[in-house]
Amino acid sequence: MKSGARDYIRKEELARLVPTIKEVMRDVEVGREQQRAEHLLQVSEARYRRLFETAQDGILILDAETGQITDVNPYLVKMLGYAREDFLGKKLWEIGSFKDSEASKSTFLELQTQGYVRYEDLPLEASDERRVDVEFVKRVHGW
Repeated sequence: MKSGARDYIRKEELARLVPTIKEVMRDVEVGREQQRAEHLLQVSEARYRRLFETAQDGILILDAETGQITDVNPYLVKMLGYAREDFLGKKLWEIGSFKDSEASKSTFLELQTQGYVRYEDLPLEASDERRVDVEFVKRVHGW
């Protein structure tokens, strides 16, 4: 057992042999399925990350309960001229491009209750104070 054996069967317990082998085979199959699932998850995460990083749309990811920004893609960072760190950890209504705090809070509450919000021409303010009109879509995902 110290060398890594999981079980042993004494000669007088041979009736345990078949059930023990079946149990080990089930454990091996479960382990293989877990490895496959982990591999598929890693592949999926890599694909998501590539899409997120290269999308030609600005993307913010928010915590659906708090409104705190958990990620922002490079396109939005470049479009508005803020550093990535200016977004991360802040709430949607705390960042410069969403200065109208009450409207942002109201929109976030609408998102929480309805699960979806869309605006055709939402004016954002870039770091150089120019106005950038964007289509703004927010959706709650159950991740």
